[in-house]
Amino acid sequence: MGRRWRVVASVLVELVGWGGLVGTFLFVYVNHLGEPQTAIAPHLSFIANVALGTFCVRVLIWRLLAPPVAAWANALLLATVLLLLATYYFLVFVGLQSWGRVISWALITTYASQVGELARGFGWPPASAYVGPLAILIGLAVALRILRRWLGWTETLAGALSAPVAFALVIAGATIVAARGYTFVTNSPARYGEPISLTFFSEQATSVLLQTHSTSEARTLDRAEGDARTSYAATTQLPRHNLILIIGDSLRADHMSVYGYARETTPNIAQMLQTHEGEQVAMVHSACAETSCGVLAMLGSKYVYQIPPHPFMIIEALRRNGYKAHLILGGDHTNFYGLGRAYGEVEDYYDGNNAKPQGYTINDDAFVIDRVAALPPSDGGMHYFQIHMMSSHTLGKRHDEFLKFLPASDYQTWGRPGAVRGEDQVANNYYDNGVLQFDAYVARVLASLSEKGYLQDALVVIAADHGEMLGEHGQLGHSRSVYESVLRVPLMFFRYGYSRPVGVDTRRFASLIDVAPTIAFELGIPAPATWKGVPLQTTTDRKQVFFQEGGDVGVFDLQAADQPLKYWRNLRSSNEFLYAIDSDPSEQHNLVGSRPKAEVDALRLSVLPASNVTYH
Repeated sequence: MGRRWRVVASVLVELVGWGGLVGTFLFVYVNHLGEPQTAIAPHLSFIANVALGTFCVRVLIWRLLAPPVAAWANALLLATVLLLLATYYFLVFVGLQSWGRVISWALITTYASQVGELARGFGWPPASAYVGPLAILIGLAVALRILRRWLGWTETLAGALSAPVAFALVIAGATIVAARGYTFVTNSPARYGEPISLTFFSEQATSVLLQTHSTSEARTLDRAEGDARTSYAATTQLPRHNLILIIGDSLRADHMSVYGYARETTPNIAQMLQTHEGEQVAMVHSACAETSCGVLAMLGSKYVYQIPPHPFMIIEALRRNGYKAHLILGGDHTNFYGLGRAYGEVEDYYDGNNAKPQGYTINDDAFVIDRVAALPPSDGGMHYFQIHMMSSHTLGKRHDEFLKFLPASDYQTWGRPGAVRGEDQVANNYYDNGVLQFDAYVARVLASLSEKGYLQDALVVIAADHGEMLGEHGQLGHSRSVYESVLRVPLMFFRYGYSRPVGVDTRRFASLIDVAPTIAFELGIPAPATWKGVPLQTTTDRKQVFFQEGGDVGVFDLQAADQPLKYWRNLRSSNEFLYAIDSDPSEQHNLVGSRPKAEVDALRLSVLPASNVTYH
């Protein structure tokens, strides 16, 4: 083979290597994770720029270093670039599968110090997070060094050029890289769903608060929210009850024994229902299938398409009525796409990011327990505690004392196809152990608050931001669908030190947007004018409850009280789904083709308001 053909073959081999990695990622990103095809071209353009920059450095290596050293330096550089790219792609998949969004740079830097814990969450030994990449890097560099003959086109080119020409080529290439990099930063393709730009400039694509959603009516909604703030008048008769809101992340109602689950996963909450005037709402749904919009819908009493950039939430209403707000949050809300900022001003804020210096991992609810235990005794004032727990989330740390259901393994671990089919009891064991831990930690939090005097006169609310898919319909995790497993959540109210003035209608078909109005009604404080939910103590009737996730927008139609219908439409594919969830709770029989056309048309029209929300 002549020299020219060896160079051509070398270029082709390297293109196959780059193309295989990038092409596989884009195929999964678009076809399996549902991201837009518009991301393909800008991402390929970015990768071409990375390859050009790498080429410039490699030419310098072959011109400036002795051949034996240059050969190893070239192999190590190429191995490092490819491994970093593969690692980034893996993190993108983790983000999209775990919380429904391309991982941000803030989260990458946050988890960098806790990669061992992240590895544990995927069923790998913590040491593998350090030893594994190093071994892969060394192995890849050795392989590339061995394949020098087949990857030697830069060596051949650098040797064939004179020094002035070679350095001129490098300068020209570096100029192009810099210019294209500047364009990438100043005119980010995040709006097209390109992953690198979403990592660094996610706020340019969507409302940061809503993870995968953004509404075209954001400015209008924000103006209305501002008007509500201006007109809001606190009550002149101060409420007395403290408020403790406990949110379980990814907590399914149907995996809690208090909701009829066969396994005893919530014995402590069951005891609370009997001893503290407990009320358990039977049928509650989240407004979406991910944390940000689920929490904001709960605290700000709005469906996803109604949430403004600066929502007037119950935290602000409580503080205007004399409460002190204490947020103790499992997970890292500080760096989670602006969620921590959305809570607004509070007297006390503490999450996984704050707990890291004390040796905790971000998703370990043990620091929540310890933080509550360290609170000072009650000063007799009015206090609001918002407690967020990660125990039931797939990334939440499970402690050995709660490994009751065995064998157990993370259901998102690679190589467990049975979990995707819903056949893997090991995966269900893992999730149920998390629910059991959540139940025990709820009891410990409340015991500490009681000891410090905060429960002498208090309303305790237990809810969840969304549910979790455990193999139903071939899906795992959340943020990718709107099936019942990921939307149906628990909602319970408990009263300490006082009797309920008006009971909650536990038979109501409720949404998380009803939580804030129900709390406000119980405490006797005004609800902001922009809240859309209804107090569950009242008889206010409703005909529909909305939900959406990504491209799926839907509605529960409640006009036939004995048989609620659940309809949704996928805005990408236009596929439609209609289920009678009372008689078909597992959503196996799509009724779109068997119901009267006028009925289906009316449901199609009802979801139009939610269709102004965009997603990536």
